[in-house]
Order: sequence, then C-alpha cells, then structure tokens
Amino acid sequence: MTRRPPPFKSLPTLPLQVINDHRAELYCSINLLGKPIMRIDHINIAAPMPLLEKTRDFYCKALLLEDGPRPDFGVPGYWLYGNGKPILHLIESNNHYRAEKPHYLDHVAFEMTDLNGYTTRLDQLGIEYTVNQIAEYNISQVFCHDPCGTGVEANFSQ
Repeated sequence: MTRRPPPFKSLPTLPLQVINDHRAELYCSINLLGKPIMRIDHINIAAPMPLLEKTRDFYCKALLLEDGPRPDFGVPGYWLYGNGKPILHLIESNNHYRAEKPHYLDHVAFEMTDLNGYTTRLDQLGIEYTVNQIAEYNISQVFCHDPCGTGVEANFSQ
C-alpha cells in the first residue's frame, strides 16, 4: 500500500542535505510529490582516440569547456568541465561508430551566454551552424554538429 503525505495548508520547512559525491554540492531537497529529484549529470561520447581528440578540441574551443581531472578507468578519455562540473565525458572506444542514419537522440543542448562570441568561435573553427530566434521566449538557438556527428544546440537568452 502506498502511503501518501497528508494535505497541508502551508509549505513545510524543508531541510538542506549535503550530497557527498565528487562535486560535494549542496542541494535543497524539495520533494512534495514523493518523487526523487533528478537532473542530467553528464553526457558521454565514446569514439576512437583520433576522433575523440577532435571532439575534445571542438568542445573546449567552441563551448569553452575545460579539460579537467578524470579518474583512471583503465581506458583513455577526458572529462570536460563547465562551471566547475564534469558535464561531458569522452572515452576511447573502437566499438562505437558513426551512425549511417540520424539516431533517435537528436542533440544535446547547453544554456550559454555571449551569442556573438560563440558564433565568432564557430566561424573561426569553420563549423557550419544555423541560428533560430524564438521571439516569444526571447531565446536565440544555435545548432551545429560536433566532430562525432552529435547535434549540439546552444541557447542564449536575449
């Protein structure tokens, strides 16, 4: 039998709890519906090393991610950091390959600042891209592909 919390007339006081992971961040646990709090932790791309190095360079030069510390998993790779968090994991693999047709996972998206700086970097790197304006949300979107063929969306508030 599922136990449901009793109805309440005002919001309860919610404790802060420390999640002891490799980032040692502070999270506020607001779980009024009885569901776990969830967020995407990172993206992983697996490819042969020459392609992986090009992919690392793309994300470091275009999106200004930083190549940072990574545990020794016994397989070469990189962790790329954004705002101090390892959000993109790159791992060497000769078992993965470029899809001949578009995958079901179409793209990954990043919230960014400095639209002009980003498009200038893409131009300097010779990366083709398209820009989409969503006026009703005051958002500019830039779409391109990384060297592995993964769709990359960058969103900019106007």
